[in-house]
Formats: sequence, C-alpha cells, structure tokens
Amino acid sequence: MQVAIIDGSMRRDSAGKIEVTLVTRAPFRELQERIDALGMQVQTYYTDDEQLSVNSDTPTVLRFFTDQPLPLTFDPTTLKVMPPTVPVRVVINASAIGCLRNDVFSGDFLLDVTYHLANGTAAFSGEGKFELRLT
Repeated sequence: MQVAIIDGSMRRDSAGKIEVTLVTRAPFRELQERIDALGMQVQTYYTDDEQLSVNSDTPTVLRFFTDQPLPLTFDPTTLKVMPPTVPVRVVINASAIGCLRNDVFSGDFLLDVTYHLANGTAAFSGEGKFELRLT
C-alpha cells in the first residue's frame, strides 16, 4: 500500500532546525475516511539538522512522535469507525531517513505503532521507501 503526500511545507523552527509538515492521502476513499476520523492525515516531522543531508553516509533523520488517546477506533477487518468501548492510547514513532539529490529527498521510512488497551497492548511495525520532490 502506498500513501501519497498531497501537500506539505518545510520551515525552520526558532532554533534553526528543520520542521516538515505533511498532508497524506490514502490509496482508497474508505481508508482515507478512517485516517481523517482518527486525526492522522497531517503529521509534523522534526530533525536536529539545520540542512538536509546530501550525503547518503550521513542521512538526515526526520522524526514524528505522538502519544495520544484515540477518539475513535476502527475494526481492521471491516474498516468500520466507532468510539472505543474502553480508553485506548496510541503511541506512534515514525522516521524518514534520507538524503537530498537535486530536488528529491528520499530514503527509508520506518513506523512503529503501539496501542495501549485496558487489557494489554497491540503493536505493529512497517517499513518502506519514501520520495519527496521539493518545489
């Protein structure tokens, strides 16, 4: 499954570090509706770097982190959105590790998600490639 980045911006924070905000779009409408309902369509990534690396030996690492209650959950088998029957917290750690070549920032994407439920936790991880064309 490939998620598209349909909008975004890059800026420097008050300390001169890079901050990247992305707006994503899922590959099919039903999944996007669920992402929107969960409030996860906009993500902001941060790095300690002051510029994007052009050297693949020392890539820039952009990180996204959130630890929040979920206002809605969904059944992954039916994709039905519903209020949780018990409080659920989600912790998401994502990293985009890459370098800039010409106007393309690309590399590896890593994702770890942990749901904290009343009776324990459920987790999944994913990895893939990303490519952002800077304009």
